[in-house]
Amino acid sequence: MSKSSLIATLAYRVASILALLTATSSLFAQTPVKEFTPKEPSTSQNTSERLREIVVHLSQTIGERNLTKPKKLNETADYIQKSLESQGYSIERQPFQVSGYECNNLIAEVVGNDKPKEIVLVGAHYDSARGTPGANDNGSGLAALMVIAQQMRGKQFPRTIRFVAFSNEEPPYFQRDGQMGSLVYAKACRQRRDDLKLVLSLCATLKSWTG
Repeated sequence: MSKSSLIATLAYRVASILALLTATSSLFAQTPVKEFTPKEPSTSQNTSERLREIVVHLSQTIGERNLTKPKKLNETADYIQKSLESQGYSIERQPFQVSGYECNNLIAEVVGNDKPKEIVLVGAHYDSARGTPGANDNGSGLAALMVIAQQMRGKQFPRTIRFVAFSNEEPPYFQRDGQMGSLVYAKACRQRRDDLKLVLSLCATLKSWTG
């Protein structure tokens, strides 16, 4: 399968996830959400082009991004934050220390207008495995998250839609308490008693991608 076909597949999956999120946010809500109409990420780019732009930036412009290359990991976090802030999001950083380096989970929200304490969470990790550019794992998942967030901005939903970009998912940090970003975030959610109704994890969404 060509990379153009893979991007088209990713765009289709993004549309499917948008529909799922809209339905989930509205389920049993007092105020049903209006039919969701995806908007283009910008006036000059369609969804497929934006997805390709993000994946190429992550895998080629930045490249390998993990704690063997901490500057690249920080560059990726800054890129995510600036991209979402440009769409009007306020970004919260959740810092945690690993091997003397500061790592950050990044959080953005579309606050619900009916049941704001009930949360639908969409997550994707932004680090790559050692020795890889991470186009698929997890450039594709992060690109999907960023485009979904971009298209949901400014819409109203009964439940809160929360987007989280996680650091440090790849080995040797996978499943290590206090070092794996999603575990750090899950522990914080438990401490706050967040009411998570659905969690979608977007990881390696294009299994056939070879770049």
